[in-house]
Amino acid sequence: MTEGADCVAISGKRYIKNRIIMTKTLVKLEDVCEFITDGTHQTPTYCNNSGFIFLSSKDVTKQKIDWGNAKRIPDDLHKQLSARLKPRKNDILLAKNGTTGVAAIVDRDEIFDVYVSLAVLRPLATIFPKYLLYAINSPYTKHQFNAGLKCIGVPNLHLNIIRQTQIKVHNLDQQYKIVSILDQVNQIISLRTQQLEQLDLLIKSRFVEMFGDETNSKNLPIIDIEKVANVSVGIVVKPSQYYTDENTGIKAFRSLNVDIMNIKDKDWVYLTKEGNELNKKSILHENDVLIVRSGYPGTSCVVSKKYEGCNAIDVIIARPDLSKVNACYLAMYTNLPHGMNQIKRGSGGSAQQHFNVGRYNKLHLILPPLPLQTQFATFVEEVERTKATVKQSLEW
Repeated sequence: MTEGADCVAISGKRYIKNRIIMTKTLVKLEDVCEFITDGTHQTPTYCNNSGFIFLSSKDVTKQKIDWGNAKRIPDDLHKQLSARLKPRKNDILLAKNGTTGVAAIVDRDEIFDVYVSLAVLRPLATIFPKYLLYAINSPYTKHQFNAGLKCIGVPNLHLNIIRQTQIKVHNLDQQYKIVSILDQVNQIISLRTQQLEQLDLLIKSRFVEMFGDETNSKNLPIIDIEKVANVSVGIVVKPSQYYTDENTGIKAFRSLNVDIMNIKDKDWVYLTKEGNELNKKSILHENDVLIVRSGYPGTSCVVSKKYEGCNAIDVIIARPDLSKVNACYLAMYTNLPHGMNQIKRGSGGSAQQHFNVGRYNKLHLILPPLPLQTQFATFVEEVERTKATVKQSLEW
């Protein structure tokens, strides 16, 4: 904080109130926010459509609040939660558990509550809310968040890390100009995102065309997944068994690296040699299927030859019998409503969902003849290549 700035004391801390006279552009998030806190740690009781909106990290994963699919809580619980925290328009919601470091702005006047998996940041008048949103979602800030992540199963971004994270701040005139430019870029990104959504719909439509809907309308054989795959779970290692020094460590998957039919080749955890020796049963092979078990259970991808020998940490590993089931078909099945809806029904927990190996083993799998599975897998791979090209254009 620079000399000459107008300030006010809030909860024993000094915050910039009206303006920042800056000799440098790096400012901690806590210095441009009235407060930074998180939602209730209480496991909520949900109700149907009559209650108040209750948001968690899953509702901000696209950098925009998904109001339409949010859960709801009863009036009495809302009254209790709102006595502590009342989020409002232009607050920033930041995912701090599961998919971390993704932020969305409250874009409407809405009464709602939030779960512990979301941090709420209320901007001071010194910073334009949309500028703060773009700054938080920038690679520069994301890198700081990732460096401070706690836990290697379900990632957890602590409030103190968020408060201490630095962003680059310009004067308000420059902030408005930057936001105007980024809004235009965002429009292009939105169009590309719509392309990706259409390609995903194409895959779903092709699956129904070939194999029927969730009711098995084509009367194909249905079996439990355990009949065609050997299923286990990656080991949860102790902190002393891993570190993040990529020069000497052994690369390990976690839920953060598993996307829909795609491996996120970044933000890896690296095991020590000792940790690797203790966890040999979690070493991966080509065509293994990885399934997220916490946060967004069911999200699946296939291990390519490139990642043979890596470890897996706290994700489900399905090793398919390739004489019975195609690996790509098996992975895609859990990403589609046919498998995903079963997983949602079988996931324990509240806003932070959890899916265990036993339930995955008993998942009902529509099993068409292997040549048809392979035909569908080839189609998926072609679409995924197109999606990869579109995603590449979105990198900035």
